[in-house]
Amino acid sequence: MLSGFRILSLLLAVAMPSQAMSSSPACLGGASPLLRLMGVPSHESMPLLQGRALSTRVSLEFVNHANRSKSPDSLEAIELDGETYYLDFELRYGLNDRLTVGVDVPVIRHSSGVLDNTIEQWHRIIGLPTGDRTGPPNQLNMRYSNASQQLFNLQDSATGIGDVRISSFWLLKPGTNEREASLGIAASVDLPTGNVDRLQGNGAIDTSVGFYVSGMRPLGLESLRLSTGAGITWPGRGELLERQRKSRIVYAGADLVWQMRPRWGMAAVIQVQSAAFDSKLDELGKGATQIALAALYENPGRGLNFEVAVVEDLVTDGAPDFALYFGVTKAY
Repeated sequence: MLSGFRILSLLLAVAMPSQAMSSSPACLGGASPLLRLMGVPSHESMPLLQGRALSTRVSLEFVNHANRSKSPDSLEAIELDGETYYLDFELRYGLNDRLTVGVDVPVIRHSSGVLDNTIEQWHRIIGLPTGDRTGPPNQLNMRYSNASQQLFNLQDSATGIGDVRISSFWLLKPGTNEREASLGIAASVDLPTGNVDRLQGNGAIDTSVGFYVSGMRPLGLESLRLSTGAGITWPGRGELLERQRKSRIVYAGADLVWQMRPRWGMAAVIQVQSAAFDSKLDELGKGATQIALAALYENPGRGLNFEVAVVEDLVTDGAPDFALYFGVTKAY
């Protein structure tokens, strides 16, 4: 995987200038099934919709989990084994040239899955760890216990709506031309619409605020676009591991888009976040880092953008072992 990024970097260095793509790369949800429920926004390029413009995105992410561990004092134990499918419906609407609002509705399904053997072979080929794949393949076991009780135990497949997110994006400083970056601020609120027992929500209202810089041109090339963002999430009081929640979570992300052809592009996306819980287990008490390589296709005539990405964790146990991402964005 690392050698692939070195090759990508060399290709970027010699890329010929061309008009930048309008599509944004994959929105990384980041983190394990528990950390992901704590209201941290997915990384995305700052949506800059001009006037009364509307865009929608439908994305599907296949996430495979293979983690199990005990704390050094044996007071905590966790197992995250199975697959989760995140079907997200996202809407962005420009109220004017400076303000965009959004709504994200996730549908979450936990199941035993089918990818364990395939992922194990893939990791062996590219020289990455295979995760804790010591038990029977393709089973669902998501459970956590501390010294006093078992706090969740999910062994049956479950499908339902997750926590709905309402967002707003303010453009503070627009770029005056194609070479100048834009500065913006985003705020979001996650509503407790997901089922806590089925690990589809955390039972709380979570708030986030972040700053974004979009449209930077690395190396002065028109074919490259770099966007970054960072912020803080304040989890609310809810049923999911309430006593162990941290009062705030710091997150950051960046995406580098390279337009290879008028309609084709590639992107590298990274997202990191700090720990969400007080725990001696890496799955809960350590932050998460994910990186993705995405292929992008744009059809300007129909206002469609397509994204396909392979996602890997860079911090073992804090993020899913492997994920595949598919997205379609439609501009109106």
